[in-house]
Amino acid sequence: MATFCENCGKQLSQSDSFKFKGLNVCGGCQKKLESQMTKKILSMAHQQQTSESKGKAASAGWQCFGVGVLVLFLSSGVPLAFQFGTSIIGGLLFLAAFILSIVAMVQGRTASGIVLLLATIAVPPIIWLGIFVVKVSDTYSAIQKEKQNAISAISFEEVEATSQGNYMYCKGKVRNNGTTPLSYVKVGVEWLDGRDKILDTDFTYAVSSEGLQPGAAKSFSIMSEADGRMKRFRYYVIRD
Repeated sequence: MATFCENCGKQLSQSDSFKFKGLNVCGGCQKKLESQMTKKILSMAHQQQTSESKGKAASAGWQCFGVGVLVLFLSSGVPLAFQFGTSIIGGLLFLAAFILSIVAMVQGRTASGIVLLLATIAVPPIIWLGIFVVKVSDTYSAIQKEKQNAISAISFEEVEATSQGNYMYCKGKVRNNGTTPLSYVKVGVEWLDGRDKILDTDFTYAVSSEGLQPGAAKSFSIMSEADGRMKRFRYYVIRD
């Protein structure tokens, strides 16, 4: 509904009218507006503009929050070199959402501001923790897979058991059939009786820090105290 100044006939709007000492005044002729209908319409326009202004801070805060969450989730899939940068961007977006939540509360949007404030405090640490757990789990799985592949690449050669005095010896070679060097290859032996009952166990590092190159072999010897009941033995690579 168009509203006109009863003094000069100018169409009134919130942009060209203002309040002076509590009175509605025309922005054109600057005379007092006496009509109650005119004052009511201008007051309603002012309230609507104020309400819209109050809602902008909360809306912008939620937008920053949503984009920040999206950036953090996307950062888990980018190369490591870019993860720091995306995390910084996400952190800045959450900081902006935090500030806007306070602005929204100051403007009177208390409920929306409090919810946004709590979300910006609680949600980012949960997301970062979740990403960290996933990364650790993926790293652990990759390490275990690498160890399994390394063990699968090891073969035994010329393994035999001999008795010398009061001791039994398990001697042989390990060979690296893989494509990468191996370190700290741990070999175990079990001494069994005639019923395959384990009488004794022992181990040694066939390869330590010096490493075993692809295609190379290394001798090992495991010494155990002899037992007259020892009839058989079995050997294997121990997984640490």
